[in-house]
Amino acid sequence: MNRPLVTTFVVLALAGCGGAQPRTTTRTGPLRARELYPMGEGYIWTHDVDTQTGISTLGITRVTEATPPRFVIQADGARERHVYELREEGIWDVDANAWHVRDPLVVGETWDAGNGRTARITQTSQEVTVPAGTFSECVEVVVENTQTQGRSRTVYCPEQGPVIVEYHQELMTTGGITIHGELRAPLQRGMEDVEEPEGYEGPGE
Repeated sequence: MNRPLVTTFVVLALAGCGGAQPRTTTRTGPLRARELYPMGEGYIWTHDVDTQTGISTLGITRVTEATPPRFVIQADGARERHVYELREEGIWDVDANAWHVRDPLVVGETWDAGNGRTARITQTSQEVTVPAGTFSECVEVVVENTQTQGRSRTVYCPEQGPVIVEYHQELMTTGGITIHGELRAPLQRGMEDVEEPEGYEGPGE
């Protein structure tokens, strides 16, 4: 699959092996939405992406600008940038002028995600296993767009961010396509530890 489609997946879905024991975080109060998507200068997420073509590829997103409480996240090879703002109630999507994820983290909680999209919490306290390891206290958020018939499913885990990212688009010709990504390695704070496949050319201009 070509890189433009992979980067499109990462933008839309925002868009190493671990041990056997779940990774947990010690806290004194309930889990907060802002803990589900940590952001900081140099933060990098790498996802193994199943493109439904029989070929898996690597999707990389990173914090390209950090001016707390605002952060810019961009996928390698993509021109589109996403600006998020950390607030007490959760994470605000500046571009959409709506919440990306917010408190309370309760199954059934919904909110307007902007641009014709509706977000809904479908699972909490979830334990998931991906190539990066096993994580607990994860929260699943489903976002549906009635205008484009697109649907995304993201599983956020504390101190890691999006661990599972899935995007489904209905198509008149084939009935739809689903692209699925899983966190390849725990959240990185630099490029030196990211394993890159042969032929990877780095960030696009």
